[in-house]
Amino acid sequence: MITRTEQAVETISVDAPSLSDHSLIVTKLAIRLPHPHTGERKVRRCWRELDVDCFRRDLLLSDMFSDPPYNVDDLYSCYDSVLRQLVDKHAPLRSVVIRQRPHHRGTMVNVVR
Repeated sequence: MITRTEQAVETISVDAPSLSDHSLIVTKLAIRLPHPHTGERKVRRCWRELDVDCFRRDLLLSDMFSDPPYNVDDLYSCYDSVLRQLVDKHAPLRSVVIRQRPHHRGTMVNVVR
């Protein structure tokens, strides 16, 4: 009988050989089933990967600084579109699955993959 060192063997019985030189080995193993996972797919940005210097450089080169509109409505529209484009470029949206697993004290913990 071969098991992993962390595998608990609750009971083991070895029958004496009867018709051949082989014995029947019967064991009861303590098996821990994995916790059920519930997952939800979400779209997120990875802000930790944002290179602030590159973002700043692209922002300063954008129309918002090089050729800003004079009308307040146009300026807002330019601001909105430039920032959306730069955020999409430097921190693109990613689809992730958020799984909730029971914590060792019975609370739920979010795990992002």
